[in-house]
Amino acid sequence: MKTSRFYPMMSYQKPLKAYLTIEEINGMTFSSSKSKEIDVHESNSLGLSFSTDLDFPMKEETPLTFKIKFFTLGEMTGEITQKEKRYNGGYYYDLKAIACNLQYLKTFATFHETPVDRMSYSLIS
Repeated sequence: MKTSRFYPMMSYQKPLKAYLTIEEINGMTFSSSKSKEIDVHESNSLGLSFSTDLDFPMKEETPLTFKIKFFTLGEMTGEITQKEKRYNGGYYYDLKAIACNLQYLKTFATFHETPVDRMSYSLIS
């Protein structure tokens, strides 16, 4: 995932566990209680990198929006920007943040002393 000096990436030696749900496919909103556990390897206020055994399509004409819920970091909604197939049959994805709750935003704004007014996405409740 691309980083800058304003939004440095936090890398985890042991991936964080989080839960992924599909929010929207091609403009159609879903409200499902089903979620999939994923491993989050890196994160910052702009997005995160995660791995899973699920193979999501990477087509411009079918945009996917996901919600990621952490136990302690809050939650974030985003879109996949990059996909990489791994040697173990799994997939590694970069997710660009679209919206987040205040807990997620505070985690990174405090840790990196990132000015909140520079954030380029909206807060969700």
